[in-house]
Amino acid sequence: MREEEYLKQNAIIKEAIHADREDHNKDNYAKVIGSVGARMHADSSFLVPVEFRKGEKESMLIRILNGQDGRKALGVFTDGEEAKKKNPTDLYAMPIAEILSYFLENEELDAVLINPWGEPFPLVREAVKNLLDYENKVCMPYKGIKVNIGDITNLSCSAIVNSADPLFAEGDGVDHAIYQKAGNDLMKLLDLIGSCKMAEVKLTPAFNLPQRFIMHTVGPVWSGDDEEKDCENLKACYTNCLNEAKKHKLRSIAFPAISCGASGFPMELGAKVAVEAVLEWLTKEKDYAITVIFDLVDQASADAYVAVLPKAGDRDSVVAPSK
Repeated sequence: MREEEYLKQNAIIKEAIHADREDHNKDNYAKVIGSVGARMHADSSFLVPVEFRKGEKESMLIRILNGQDGRKALGVFTDGEEAKKKNPTDLYAMPIAEILSYFLENEELDAVLINPWGEPFPLVREAVKNLLDYENKVCMPYKGIKVNIGDITNLSCSAIVNSADPLFAEGDGVDHAIYQKAGNDLMKLLDLIGSCKMAEVKLTPAFNLPQRFIMHTVGPVWSGDDEEKDCENLKACYTNCLNEAKKHKLRSIAFPAISCGASGFPMELGAKVAVEAVLEWLTKEKDYAITVIFDLVDQASADAYVAVLPKAGDRDSVVAPSK
């Protein structure tokens, strides 16, 4: 699903804000807060005004609104139409949960101001904290690991992982399906990105796919000469992708069997490394709710993953399907 489609669904926020402006009362205020929470739970984004600065490394700075009274706000827009009402600027689509977390981390900011050029609605610090606390509470029961057999490009989740070539050359595995279904816009973007190092993560929109993002990472090519190093590099792929997911406040991510296809990594060993890496990360990040899906191409591959998962009931954070 393209970013524009997610932004169109933010119309429920605009409608709730308009109703609150027409008749400000406790119920209408609660509807605005609820609509923001609902879109956050659906992994929707707001558009954030940014400034790109070029140096040795290009950086992106979020622009802050300075009020005449000295108060500072993080201005965000539900859609491009709202952003164009005044002062055109560079915009960046950022997940709502990430925006709200950024706000809480910056004490000098007084509010998140939704649609500042139209019908502005301020989210103050207490409201933002309550929204994030509630989101964590709602998501926690779904935290864990799932094993799925099927096409990763059809999954309902926030992000999928592409086991990529260092130069994003198209193979005949999962990457082929992702590139073909995501479309030409993805390929143009990857041409601009150029390359990806071992275990590095390059995040892109999912374009024509139903997910929000694609995480491109390069797994090791199995040689058998240095098993320990290959396993370390494979583990880093999973850990780095999960770190990226947390950075963007994503609630679900799907992995293929990285390196276990054309790169020749033994499936049983690859499954062991993948499961152990994810379990270690979930244990370390026990207060962060995310569902991790291992999406496999056939039953034999799924069996390899289920074999190394703790049995259901042994661990609250793990959900494995019955065989």
